[in-house]
Amino acid sequence: QNVTMEEAAPTGAAFGVAMGFSEDDPDQLKKMKKVSFQEIFNTPGSDQFSTILIDGDSMETDAITGFVTGENHKVPVIVGSNANEGGLFYALGEQVPVFIAGISPAFSQYVPVNTSEKYEGFVRQLYGSDADKALSFYPADKPLESGASMLTDSFYTVTADIIAEAMANRGEDVRMYHFNQSLGGPAERLGPIHG
Repeated sequence: QNVTMEEAAPTGAAFGVAMGFSEDDPDQLKKMKKVSFQEIFNTPGSDQFSTILIDGDSMETDAITGFVTGENHKVPVIVGSNANEGGLFYALGEQVPVFIAGISPAFSQYVPVNTSEKYEGFVRQLYGSDADKALSFYPADKPLESGASMLTDSFYTVTADIIAEAMANRGEDVRMYHFNQSLGGPAERLGPIHG
């Protein structure tokens, strides 16, 4: 969803408060611009404030729409996903099979989606009359595995496919990847995760 500067301002002010800068301080934004990336990243809840600002200047549309409509820069692109992108988020406790639905109040009774009952309720709420079809691909008897797979497919794999197909249809130089090799060490049990 495109977000204007005016719509994003309250979110920015709220993030400033989370960082310790009063929203009543006229220099809040100036102070926020001086902090390091690490300070931003370490701010509790920083992942809840991520959005793409469509300001009509530096960003005229969201990235996917830009690729679909051909507004992207005409440079070679490599796009793809890892086989278990969603596994990282599930391992970190962010157990939501579809990100945007997970923040909707209509789904709050199912979050975190970590049991068969919650998972099936989430899928039925999200897919309605198509829920049985979705559950045939992502079964409720393995809620963590199915949820991570649904997140991988819905947020990463499909997005990469949409971008690649749009570019290829215009004859643009696009290559796809799909990584299925696990990291070594302690993370190996998670498979080829996001990151």
